Amino acid sequence: MCVGAVALEGPIIARDLRDITVGSKSAKLFCINFLGLCPYPDVAPWSPPGITAKPSTPRPEVSGKKPLQVVHFSDIHVDPWYTIGANHVCTKPICCRSYTTADSPGHNSNPAGPFGEHECDAPLSLEQSMYKAIRQIAPDAIFSLFTGDIVDHAIWNTTQNQNIHDINDVYGQMNSAGLKLVYGTIGNHEAHPANAFPPPSVSGASAQWVYDTISSGWFNWVGSAASSTVKQFGAYSVKYPGGNLRVISLNTNYYYVQNYWLYRKDMERDPAGQFAWLSKELAAAEKAKERVYILGHLPLGSSDAFHDGSNYFDQIVNRYSSTIAALFFGMFTSSTYPRNKRKHTQNEQRH
Repeated sequence: MCVGAVALEGPIIARDLRDITVGSKSAKLFCINFLGLCPYPDVAPWSPPGITAKPSTPRPEVSGKKPLQVVHFSDIHVDPWYTIGANHVCTKPICCRSYTTADSPGHNSNPAGPFGEHECDAPLSLEQSMYKAIRQIAPDAIFSLFTGDIVDHAIWNTTQNQNIHDINDVYGQMNSAGLKLVYGTIGNHEAHPANAFPPPSVSGASAQWVYDTISSGWFNWVGSAASSTVKQFGAYSVKYPGGNLRVISLNTNYYYVQNYWLYRKDMERDPAGQFAWLSKELAAAEKAKERVYILGHLPLGSSDAFHDGSNYFDQIVNRYSSTIAALFFGMFTSSTYPRNKRKHTQNEQRH
């Protein structure tokens, strides 16, 4: 695990250390998020482009009509190597795999069940069972919201090809399971290495393969225009065809403290110009009198997000609060590792 994790993440961290200046804001952010020692620096004052004065128009009154059903699920982390009967109490960060003969089915006293264990990622059987339950419990749901994280937690052993396979498989499963319409967002684990989403301004690095794969998986649900935006920076805006609702999916990995591509000599205020784009989309929705759902994987405002990004997003949300109907996020723990192997903070438990 250590060899694999350092081999994948180490070069990015080394590039950070060569680039940043001791005493700079980037260095302080590196210190607090890697070592937990430095005080958090003040947020740099800035307002995303396009934010205008907030109109006096209040939020719409409740219509009184029958509420629409929407399904929200997240962080499925399907493990292709989950083995029924394998040891679910092991010495590895992820169990339920036949690491050794002693861990294999029939050779341990803690056999993994057919639909998963708390010490493990999800088996395919649990994923398929969930889709079946969605159809049974909410047959009238107009659509589903999936807020990201497909790939298992074995971040020391991922490959680009395997991640592509896993992503394609999950969206294929959703299609074949009969989920009518799914609006998704990109989780931090979809990347290889995990969390690694370099902004377009970073030379010599790209997450384009992730965006291309995701765009293909979402195409039938969001259409060509939205898929084109996904290919650019992993976000999209699309109007629900059955009503006056717009869904905006953000690539919140651009604000994640464990995205090591973000620790640069001069920290970007608006990676990929996503905040400026979001402001423009919300302004257009406001003018068209649309309601908006915003999706993201990382909850902005949490301990996992850079304070600056959370502040700038908060400005946008407050400005367009009469247009935004709801926010949906995933990422139920701040760690890239399984929850059973680390102590939870109060903040993580709340997530």
